[in-house]
Amino acid sequence: MARYWGRTVTKTVQHYLHVIKSFKPDIVLIQSGSNHLTSETALRVDSSIDDFVRLLQDVYHVKVIYVCQTIMRQDQSAFNVRPSC
Repeated sequence: MARYWGRTVTKTVQHYLHVIKSFKPDIVLIQSGSNHLTSETALRVDSSIDDFVRLLQDVYHVKVIYVCQTIMRQDQSAFNVRPSC
């Protein structure tokens, strides 16, 4: 499994499509995180992800594509705290 962290969709399309071409995967997971939202609007990010998904389907014949989003928490220390109720 190939993993590339910290890439925007634009950089992935420009520099890493050779990985998709060489592996010819049936399933691709796109994990969107905070890198996208630091320099682009949410609408532009959504549009670029949609275009990327269509490219993967139409050109690279990927059968299943999951698009996930990582949401940064303000207070991560409370994440694993056991609830009181």
